[in-house]
Amino acid sequence: MLLHITPKFFSMTTGATLIDLEISELGLHLKGGIDLDTRKPYPNRAYCIACRKKPRGAFDGILIETDRRLKRSGLHVIARWALPAGDIIMHRVHYKLLDNDFAAASDKSELWHAYHGTPWQNRFPNWTGRLQRRGDQPVRPRRRGQAVMEDAPALGEASFPSKDIIVDGRLVERVETFSMPTIEPERITRETNASIRMPKLVDAFRA
Repeated sequence: MLLHITPKFFSMTTGATLIDLEISELGLHLKGGIDLDTRKPYPNRAYCIACRKKPRGAFDGILIETDRRLKRSGLHVIARWALPAGDIIMHRVHYKLLDNDFAAASDKSELWHAYHGTPWQNRFPNWTGRLQRRGDQPVRPRRRGQAVMEDAPALGEASFPSKDIIVDGRLVERVETFSMPTIEPERITRETNASIRMPKLVDAFRA
């Protein structure tokens, strides 16, 4: 199975550097500065993104290739981020698969759309339709992850639900659950994805 995840940290003021990332179900433990770099591939420079360590280039997340067929119960990703002042914030995301229809999955909802000129259908889950019927914006699910206290850094882009752990007025840990559909691997690997700086298959971590 091919997995695409986008570990990220959002801060308008401080920025952050990834310390490490662990996925216990795959036996994967990646270290910042050795396996991973912290880069800023988005026009919004407040987003810090973890990507594979390479001499040049900032890519939108990482790819993981595994022979294991993941259960719908999904996997747990734990990322630790360091702030310039020395504080460490832990981000735990439980990724749940909504189906077993295809051999890939991504937390980047832009890849869930139906594409003109391809056989790919809309892969958005039903709960996004409920958001649209209520008139919420935008039409695709927002993963924004606002913290519960003023000026606290926002981790990820929100998933549902989330829990913040605050000690002495500081956010020290965020726990989230994010449900995503499976998709065709070609949605991730196609060449036209270069415009959004997708990681390359050759740079996938094997687990």
